[in-house]
Amino acid sequence: MATISSHSLSPIQPLAQRLFPDALELFYEVPLSQSMPRTPPHRWQTYTLAVRAQIILQGEQRTWVFPAPSPTDVLRYDPDQHDEPDFRKTKQPFWANEQTHPDSQP
Repeated sequence: MATISSHSLSPIQPLAQRLFPDALELFYEVPLSQSMPRTPPHRWQTYTLAVRAQIILQGEQRTWVFPAPSPTDVLRYDPDQHDEPDFRKTKQPFWANEQTHPDSQP
């Protein structure tokens, strides 16, 4: 059986959001995965999400970007280097993802 892979990294917009004191919950609509058909071609169609998040707060003459490196780290935010995520990598400075910042709710 041949494996066909097409990776589309197109962003999707949330349908709704809910703000909590310590979190922002976003709601998305995604296509349903399909099981293997009984007749050829036998292909499964599945969908996954790659999550990357960055928060930028701007105040008077100051900008804060989260998640930020530790205060002792010399790395500073550079919009030319850190404003777009690389969805093939996980441990990127100034970007949270499902591996480096897992859900902390019970």
